[in-house]
Amino acid sequence: ALINDGMGSGKEAALTANVSTQMLQKLLCVGVEIEKALRILNGFLLLGRNGGEAESSTTVDLLCLDKLTGCAFFLKSGAPPSYVKRGTNIFKLSGAGLPVGILAAVDAKQTVFETRDGDIIVQVSDGVTGEEDECLWLLNYLNSTEESEPEVMAEHIKEAAIANGNRDDISVAVTKIHQKI
Repeated sequence: ALINDGMGSGKEAALTANVSTQMLQKLLCVGVEIEKALRILNGFLLLGRNGGEAESSTTVDLLCLDKLTGCAFFLKSGAPPSYVKRGTNIFKLSGAGLPVGILAAVDAKQTVFETRDGDIIVQVSDGVTGEEDECLWLLNYLNSTEESEPEVMAEHIKEAAIANGNRDDISVAVTKIHQKI
């Protein structure tokens, strides 16, 4: 699952996010290692930045899951926290660093974790969190909801972000883990 959020606003930010998503997906699908794919994307965005005055950078919030082992990891660069809901527990997984396309080197953080059957993993853009590191309304929703369908949860989170007055682009990805025995 991947969320890229272009820095800035308007058409330029949307284009940067869209191109970044397509580029990362294509690179990863043909077998390019994740760190190398991020370096390629970073170089591409830096070229765009040097060619004009428009901002050309994006957050990266990438969830990778090994379906055989259940091991997962987040690779985050400038992205807001993600959440894992496991029964009645909620775990916040934060990233660090700056968006891709700002520095000559990629500033990404990898967080590895084991998944369990029934885990619900929620990724959001800063349009959901309002750029707050502690998004209390989202934590309250995750803590109180009994909803477990990813599409429905994503729609509820999007609607709540809008109701909370967030005006930035809103992206939500919800992944539910089903382990077969």
